[in-house]
Amino acid sequence: QFMNEVPASRVSPQLTDTMTNNNAVAFLEPPPGVSSMASSAPAAPSRPRLLDPLTWPRLARQVLFAAAVGAAAALVRPLGGVAMRQWNATTAPSTATATAAMSTSTAKKTTAAMAPDDVVASVRRWNTAKADAMGLSRRVHALDGAATESMRSEWQTRATAAKAAHVYWEFQLKDVKVVSVDRVTMSDPPMCRAKVMVRESAMLRDDRTGQRVPGGTGSYDGAYVVIYEFTKTSSLLPWQSKWKVSKATVSR
Repeated sequence: QFMNEVPASRVSPQLTDTMTNNNAVAFLEPPPGVSSMASSAPAAPSRPRLLDPLTWPRLARQVLFAAAVGAAAALVRPLGGVAMRQWNATTAPSTATATAAMSTSTAKKTTAAMAPDDVVASVRRWNTAKADAMGLSRRVHALDGAATESMRSEWQTRATAAKAAHVYWEFQLKDVKVVSVDRVTMSDPPMCRAKVMVRESAMLRDDRTGQRVPGGTGSYDGAYVVIYEFTKTSSLLPWQSKWKVSKATVSR
């Protein structure tokens, strides 16, 4: 067939004679000086089918794979335990360290102090509101910006009683001095207590005549020490947050 497809003019006489004489062996031999790879390469040794996993049935191969995975897992598990113990020993904080951190956090909740200027400003604001609520104008709403709800309720009751008795007070604040300030309790809301010396005068008058009540009951002029308890109000705007009086106790 090859000879029929190739023109006779393109085929050499020797090649034509060789192929027509069916000397295929001589035609396939390598040229002189070149050794045959097929003859020089060593034959691959045959291995028993039992030692070749690729010749095993599918179930047997699956069992072999499962056994290999189990052996690898058994080897990795103790190594992971050792690594975790090393991490706990070197990286994880000890119980003592964690306790110290918690103690420090708790201590920070009580280390902040209310500034003395804030104490003075809060006391002055409270005394101004008190004078408005108990004075002739009866402006009890002034207590809203200076006292907490319980303190406002108490002094609104006093203002109502004074109005019913047709009397009012004239207060004049003369001086405020901070004696001591306790640490702020960083609760919700923050609270603080301060000892303050206040000097003021007060006179009780009749709201119908404007005259001083006979006998001078409740009138005074002097200095006294007050233990104020303050509560800091929260606000969306930080500069609008301020300390308000939640309790006032005269100590002497």
